Amino acid sequence: MLSMVLRSCTRLSTSESCIREVGTVTTVWEAVTVPVLSPRQRDVLKSMTLGLTNKEIANQLGIRKDGVEDHINVIFQKLGASNRAEAVAIAMRKQLLKM
Repeated sequence: MLSMVLRSCTRLSTSESCIREVGTVTTVWEAVTVPVLSPRQRDVLKSMTLGLTNKEIANQLGIRKDGVEDHINVIFQKLGASNRAEAVAIAMRKQLLKM
């Protein structure tokens, strides 16, 4: 069923048409868009799930706090998140982390 939906969406000219066809954006986009995170980005994201601060993550991973902040910004961008809680929720929903 999903492959049929994806084929029909790729033939449609706009995402709005695809939404009408499928019913929700989530159904289609979550099926086809799984962000690729680097191993270090996954390490930072996993530490975020534990509620660690940037400084604690830096100490744990042996990198600078600025580096952690850079990784977090890239994670937000790749996941389409605007904060840590949203990034963790998206990562859990898309099963990006092995817990």
